[in-house]
Amino acid sequence: MIYFNALLQGGIISTFRNSKIGYKLKKDDIERLNTFTEFGLVYKHSNFKLSFLQKTRTRPFKGGHTIEYGNITISFKL
Repeated sequence: MIYFNALLQGGIISTFRNSKIGYKLKKDDIERLNTFTEFGLVYKHSNFKLSFLQKTRTRPFKGGHTIEYGNITISFKL
């Protein structure tokens, strides 16, 4: 559960300076419930490992997009 997000709603510095630069979202525009999901496949054989991972997060604010990224990792012992 998210009560306040300084990255999206501005923080102490932007409030203190009354800065007009950038943007601030209103409290009702923030999605209060976010889910984070990670799934993937891992193949391991003796000294070799190969993994594919996908990570997903629900949208942080109304009208925003879900955030998705992934990675591929190859590792082996010399």
